[in-house]
Amino acid sequence: MNHKKAFLGLTLTFVLCLSFLFTLSSASTSGTQWRFLATPISLKSETYIEEIPYVWQEINGFCHWASVSMALQHIGLPLNLYDVFSLTGIGFSAVYVSYQDIQMMIAGPVYRQLYQVQYLESFLEIEYTVMIDNNTEVGQMFAQTMDAWNLDYQILNGKTGAHETLCQSIDAGYPLLLWVDPYYLPVQDYDILRDLNVHSSDTGSGHAVLAVGYNETTNEVWIMDPGVGALGDSVAYPSDGRWHYTISYANLSLAREAVGFGAIQITPTPNSRIVPPLEYSVFIYQRLLGDLKTYEIFNVDPSIVSCGANAFNRMSLDLSPINLINYLSSLDGDERVLAFLYEQGILLEQMLTMQHLSYRSALSILPKYLTEIDLTIALSHGQSALDHFSALSTNASLTTYDHTSYSSLMKDTFWGIAEVYEQHQNIHESINAFSEDLAQLQSHLTGIARTWKALGNELRIRVNAPIYNTIVALFLSTAVIALVAIPTGIVLRARKRGQTSIQET
Repeated sequence: MNHKKAFLGLTLTFVLCLSFLFTLSSASTSGTQWRFLATPISLKSETYIEEIPYVWQEINGFCHWASVSMALQHIGLPLNLYDVFSLTGIGFSAVYVSYQDIQMMIAGPVYRQLYQVQYLESFLEIEYTVMIDNNTEVGQMFAQTMDAWNLDYQILNGKTGAHETLCQSIDAGYPLLLWVDPYYLPVQDYDILRDLNVHSSDTGSGHAVLAVGYNETTNEVWIMDPGVGALGDSVAYPSDGRWHYTISYANLSLAREAVGFGAIQITPTPNSRIVPPLEYSVFIYQRLLGDLKTYEIFNVDPSIVSCGANAFNRMSLDLSPINLINYLSSLDGDERVLAFLYEQGILLEQMLTMQHLSYRSALSILPKYLTEIDLTIALSHGQSALDHFSALSTNASLTTYDHTSYSSLMKDTFWGIAEVYEQHQNIHESINAFSEDLAQLQSHLTGIARTWKALGNELRIRVNAPIYNTIVALFLSTAVIALVAIPTGIVLRARKRGQTSIQET
């Protein structure tokens, strides 16, 4: 069996269905209040929302957040993708799971996406409404997940209800974020999925787009798609405008049904804002330091799930030669050993690439939101992680379906071990042949962990310093009053007794 070729098909939909990094020019937002950027134009049976800024994803894993950015900008909150990475905390979040035969990293941008939105909703004081059809298999899964996370959602009444909700949202002036199976999207960028007959149901992944208009006469919906131009030999921003297209009601229904008709509407409130409260800064350093509660992880053995800086330390530990030998020896048969090595080399690299880009952009925007804090030392700590991330990631892992076309430390190490194992079926020999490469991987991972801890601790000190200084000032002022009052009392009592004492002076 050619494990390399087999894995290409497994990762293809993942590559296509996750999204890309793009930043809009960041204008000054001082004193900005929420407002509508455009008024819907009603033409008989047609409604179309104009002037919504387009956000391209650039790198897989960011389609949801790019679509969120477009919706936020439409309601008057000029927040680009970097802002979203920072305000949700996903750029400063990482999770690693190590349990039995599972060793998996989950980058911040794809960790519990719907749960991370609650922080955006809280910090910005917006309304974020999730809608699903729990009559579909995927919809039932999402409903159960939302219930487990204690998150609110609205139930859609099948295809008809999903379509009516879309039209009502657009009529009200709000574009609707849609979850879709890109197999059914008409643009050429998704031809590869149709050629290989790969659906979202085959890989458990999906895509996010923004619906901005509809026409009841032609039975079409207007789409803004952040994911076009992301895959193939000529990955580039879609300057030809093909990101803006129409899709028939029938095909859109198929695309949405495959992922439970999931949809999200973002609307403003009278208190909507772009400046987060103090809790935001605490949230960021807790995420970096791996506080399990901020990741909404409770009653779980920390040896199974590690977060923040601890996630990179635990990953490094699992990549030590002895631990990797023990892990591979526990797998049942050569096929499972090879499948793990070929898959892990790509999956770790993809997750680290998403983490790298979201962290780098979130870090760059941090001074915009922590204006009352001296970030000189913190940013110095934070930037020292970037070289380590660069060594462990490559955009090609997310922009091509042919992983044989590029070279990288992570992929080459795991695939090299697999190739030696295919020849000799000896785990010890295979691992030892790449012990130096594994040491490099470990060094970079522990370097990231060390940096995230330094950054988190520096932020904690800076964030808590004003509170500490206030408490100290209050204590000292009380102490001075006490020190003044006590001798005065002694003097008064001494005078009443007709005594003098050095304590009076």
